[in-house]
Amino acid sequence: MFVTILEGIAQNQKSVSENEKIKYLGLTIQDILNMYNNYLKWRDGWAKQKENKYYGWILKGVSRVSHFIGQSVQFYNNICI
Repeated sequence: MFVTILEGIAQNQKSVSENEKIKYLGLTIQDILNMYNNYLKWRDGWAKQKENKYYGWILKGVSRVSHFIGQSVQFYNNICI
């Protein structure tokens, strides 16, 4: 859904001059769409590599550790502030 919305807006923005294009934090809609598509490709590749029987367990471990660290930082932040 998000990609469809961005593609529609980017298509409408093609005929607009550069100064009148919608920008968010200095990025045009087309830039955001390209970066989001790159992110989706990366996520698909990551998920595919996690299923590898030789080194997939390493990536699953990295995911679990990063999730644990994120939860710990969030919990610490909620307690201290």
